[in-house]
Amino acid sequence: MLHTRLWERVPSCYFLDRVQLPGFTLNYQVRGMDGSGKCNILETGNPADIVYGVVYEMLEKELPGLDAAEGESYEKHELILMGDWDEHQAFAYIGKPSWLDEMLRPFHWYKEVVVQGARSRQLPDEYVQTLDQVEVQDDPDQERAQKHYQLLKIESP
Repeated sequence: MLHTRLWERVPSCYFLDRVQLPGFTLNYQVRGMDGSGKCNILETGNPADIVYGVVYEMLEKELPGLDAAEGESYEKHELILMGDWDEHQAFAYIGKPSWLDEMLRPFHWYKEVVVQGARSRQLPDEYVQTLDQVEVQDDPDQERAQKHYQLLKIESP
């Protein structure tokens, strides 16, 4: 959701709308190449569960770069999403079952990317607080961590 991070990967992207996806929860169960937990949405079937997010529009020619950044652990899924202003047919990257692990935790900087993205798009406060309460782990690669903290314009913990 954080525009500056997405913009690095897809320079043509621009924000269209905030959206809701009922019957899903957000977790960090996708095993990243760095061994940490990455975001995933999981279908629960419970309409009380809601994932909030955003829809961006981008040039189709830039999608292969985004696909490569998401890696082989995700599949694209077409979804119909209800937005603040309109209904959208969009895609989301959802973790492949063979890449899921409930024991994973995100790195601190990765969680901050998610939280700052949610705040920057003014997602519901209660939802942002839930995102901010996720248990994290330290990134053993300090150089990678510092790069992301600079993107976030925050100091490392």
